[in-house]
Amino acid sequence: MKDWCLLLGIEHVVTAPHTSAQNGRAEHVHRTILGKACAMCLACHAPTSLWDEFCTTAAYHTNFTTTPTLGHKTAYELWFRHRPSLSHLQEIGCTAFALIQSHNPKIYQHSNPCILIGYAPNSKAYHLWDSSSGKLFNSCHVTFIEHLNALPSSLLPGTTIEILPGSPPSWDSPSMDPSPVAPISSPVLPSLPPISSHSSPISASILLRSRLGAR
Repeated sequence: MKDWCLLLGIEHVVTAPHTSAQNGRAEHVHRTILGKACAMCLACHAPTSLWDEFCTTAAYHTNFTTTPTLGHKTAYELWFRHRPSLSHLQEIGCTAFALIQSHNPKIYQHSNPCILIGYAPNSKAYHLWDSSSGKLFNSCHVTFIEHLNALPSSLLPGTTIEILPGSPPSWDSPSMDPSPVAPISSPVLPSLPPISSHSSPISASILLRSRLGAR
């Protein structure tokens, strides 16, 4: 390292022993990346031995994040001179079904359930972790299920869902009684004054027609 710096005319300045605070900016970035990696490791329920995998993923996300230090641009944009595409990003820790690439009969299982922990560094593939076997591998033939690590109990096979008439469709409370609906009031008919019993039926009917016609 000293020979390389002398060849290029670079003065190599180092920090004092056991004084990492003199390199505060780099230490702050390292602490931020480590905090992100710890959060992702806990969310994936992964062993602590995979801390380096999550640190790589955190650094990958940091390069795609804007910062005021770079004029509200990403490190990727300043390096490659164009904005990065974020369409390939998925939720870290979500369930991922990786297609089995080897010879597999149609009657057998076609994919393995895994957990997304990052992205392949040298190819357009996803870095997956098989929690049952502890295997790490890369694959581009993946289907993701974000925010659904487990199916709700009402959607499991063998159960029925009762939807009452008038109730809004909801998976949270399918058996909830519908909100009470106000009864429809019948139209009020105008009241007529009583007809005198001394009048004849003919005159009474004529009087009734005249009163209804006037109304």
